[in-house]
Amino acid sequence: MRRCDTERVGRVVNHFQNDDNAYFMVINAPNTEVHLITGEIGICSLLTGQRGHFELPRVSYQTSKGNVVLFPDEIMPVDINLLQQEINEGYIMLSDGRYLPPKETVQQCYNAFGIRVGLGDNWEDIYDSWNKEMK
Repeated sequence: MRRCDTERVGRVVNHFQNDDNAYFMVINAPNTEVHLITGEIGICSLLTGQRGHFELPRVSYQTSKGNVVLFPDEIMPVDINLLQQEINEGYIMLSDGRYLPPKETVQQCYNAFGIRVGLGDNWEDIYDSWNKEMK
């Protein structure tokens, strides 16, 4: 929660710009029932009218296995230019509309940061299951 400063929270909230949905990249995958891969990009909606932890705004990240509530320190806004760049660099579109980074990119992230960004020892199994199931 300490990383949820005014600047980070502002970037998340302002990214919606009166839209109901916006693209975000998971930068710190939380330990939830629906497993996410650090670096994946998907559609989020801003949760409004709900009292949350420390009154921080949160988003609902959409997957085919259900929605995951994410905090500002777990996501990064993605505009259409960055999304297109990532697609050009090998991101894979899943049938639920999310984009997975190339496996090699996730491997490099795991080697450098591991659990600090939410990638456990089983990240490869999770990646393969999403990739296989969603194609």
